[in-house]
Amino acid sequence: MADELSAKFFKWVKSNGLTYAEVSPHLSISVSALSTYKTRGLPVKQMPMAKKLMENWDEISTTRERMRDEQTLVAKVPAWKFNQYNRLALSRGLLITDWIVAVLDEEIER
Repeated sequence: MADELSAKFFKWVKSNGLTYAEVSPHLSISVSALSTYKTRGLPVKQMPMAKKLMENWDEISTTRERMRDEQTLVAKVPAWKFNQYNRLALSRGLLITDWIVAVLDEEIER
């Protein structure tokens, strides 16, 4: 029974195009541990979590997509302006995304 669930789980991961990095947090284990368990089988402790993950993946992935959409900010600027912003961010030792977040945070505080 345990080996069947492990085999089913790893087949499910592959058929859904998931990475171990996406799956491992849901099982409370590291990516390398999950990789090891592929040949050894999942520990008994992780089996209920694996089963629940497979059963609820549609809901989990929908929630993740919605959260990602809610965290997306789209700014349409010409390439020359983007390059100007990028140079300004780099001159301050920041990635453009970090610089933009800092600028927006300052605006919110005003």
